Amino acid sequence: MNFKQEVKIVMSHFSKIKTSLKNLETLQHSLTEIGVEWFSEFTCNNILPEAKEFIKIVIPQQNSQNITFEWNGKNYELVADLSFWQQPLSVDAFIERVTQKYAYQTIITEAQKNGFNMIEESKEKDGTIHLVMNRWFT
Repeated sequence: MNFKQEVKIVMSHFSKIKTSLKNLETLQHSLTEIGVEWFSEFTCNNILPEAKEFIKIVIPQQNSQNITFEWNGKNYELVADLSFWQQPLSVDAFIERVTQKYAYQTIITEAQKNGFNMIEESKEKDGTIHLVMNRWFT
């Protein structure tokens, strides 16, 4: 008997992409708003001086090489093996879209906290969003 065994080795290299995203709820809401399916998972971060549990966001992919947003002690980083990226947008376009929606949500939330109301919103062909808000003083 002669058996031939074929072994396929797949090298994995995870990239950590820094972002300025700090608020978990705003990040979760932003992902939902742009149509990304995600779930939360508890994780322990041993990099920080004291080990703490944090929530990370997991974006499942069909190839099982999931994308995550993980807390680094200051903000969320996108962690992914870019060679297995299976999102409809490129990595850069994905981060740009998430960041834009995150900024939009942050502006709306903070403006409302400070008594502002949105009276007009428009979107340019290049994706730029213009907001007009007002606040009445009494």
